Amino acid sequence: MRKFLLIALLCFPAACLAQDKEKTVSPGMSEAQVVQSLGKPATRRAVGERTYLFYANSCGRSCGMNDLVVLARDSVVDAIFRSPDRHYTGTSSSPESVFS
Repeated sequence: MRKFLLIALLCFPAACLAQDKEKTVSPGMSEAQVVQSLGKPATRRAVGERTYLFYANSCGRSCGMNDLVVLARDSVVDAIFRSPDRHYTGTSSSPESVFS
């Protein structure tokens, strides 16, 4: 029983990291890669060479916006996430959230 518990505790951080990595967006990713990582967006808008992918988040109306991924010519150039389970490895154009 102790061995099982020890193995479970050692494997748990790896499982968490794998989940976080799956919900991570990086500059240069294609739209298909973003959808693979985050799932299908709630809304997709295209204006000229820019595509905007909107994702519902857990803060709803309190933070005033959906999570957003911006692509230029099918390449991620920005992302704004309020959901704690989504991450952007680049530098977001949004200031830090004031909501907790």
